[in-house]
Amino acid sequence: RPVASGKPLFAVRVLDANDCDTVVARLGDTIRVRTYFQGGGDIERLRVALVLKNRYDQIINATHSRRLGFDNIVSTEREWSAFDFEMDLRLEAGLYSMQVRLASESQVPNQGVELDSTGWFGPLEVRWDYETEPAPFLGMCGLPVRGALV
Repeated sequence: RPVASGKPLFAVRVLDANDCDTVVARLGDTIRVRTYFQGGGDIERLRVALVLKNRYDQIINATHSRRLGFDNIVSTEREWSAFDFEMDLRLEAGLYSMQVRLASESQVPNQGVELDSTGWFGPLEVRWDYETEPAPFLGMCGLPVRGALV
């Protein structure tokens, strides 16, 4: 059970498919970024965000719980809550950093009122042997592309 540290956001874990903590994954693997935060049912419109950047300091992706369809992420049964971001690593092999932010809702689209944030943490290493294994895509990321013969 997580123990609160006095800040609303108090723990983050990166988990592999076997629910084990990890900092290394293979291209295409699925990982979960689990965030623990304080807050009972009295906090409304709370959201947790995940930002991912590459070794060149470029933001690759940013999303938050509301964008993923979760209006309420706060537990009514305990004083802390947890939220999982599940991500398929369709990213080129390399090193990545992450940041988690906890915010309340704002009237401005795509913005929130930040309550707490981790620093950038990592690296998360995505591995692939391009010399011996056919890559599922080439480039920075594998977009969901479809093809059709017409």
